Amino acid sequence: MSRATIASSFNLSAIDPGGATGSPFISMPMRSAVRRSAPFLPAVATAVALSFLSVALPALPAAAAVTERDVLAAARALTFLEHPPRGTVDIGVAVDPADAASVKDADLIRRTIGNGLVIGDLTIHARLISRADVASSEGIGALMIAGGSMDLFREAAAVGRTRQILTVSTDPACVQAALCVMLVKSDPKVQVFVNPRVAEQDGIAFTPTFNLMIKEVP
Repeated sequence: MSRATIASSFNLSAIDPGGATGSPFISMPMRSAVRRSAPFLPAVATAVALSFLSVALPALPAAAAVTERDVLAAARALTFLEHPPRGTVDIGVAVDPADAASVKDADLIRRTIGNGLVIGDLTIHARLISRADVASSEGIGALMIAGGSMDLFREAAAVGRTRQILTVSTDPACVQAALCVMLVKSDPKVQVFVNPRVAEQDGIAFTPTFNLMIKEVP
């Protein structure tokens, strides 16, 4: 999948639950012509390479409790799949009962989605799935991982691979460890981070428009 990872600042109004206005745009580094004599060329080349490297490797946000806006933005991301679900779909919410933060995140996700979150022609229902039952879960169209430990992330990763479904975590560590496809954070603005290796393994592809909005995590 192609990615426009050099875009470090976007207006994500299409998935921003806050209702931001305006069209998605790309803020790209300006190119400037710098004249240097031959001895300085290696230094210039190195500086340019480092500048592109810093843009291509976006900094992940710090771990924080999930918010209602995070959940709504992640839910809207489902509509940007190349083959989006239609009608009514159950979203699994993987939770580690032994982890207080995971339980808290899972409860907020469940309450935010409520009895049915309607986005266009899609109606989403949340189904809490305990860590012990993640591997055997059936009939879910996507999996949200509510914080937790690396063990929970690994269980979710296996489900994503075998079922070929989108996995979304509330913890940056999951995406960074290549154990889930997506992380969505909405404070102070909506940012979507995707691990392209995991997406490819799990058979997940997004629309060209959405590809311009994401930031890749290597």
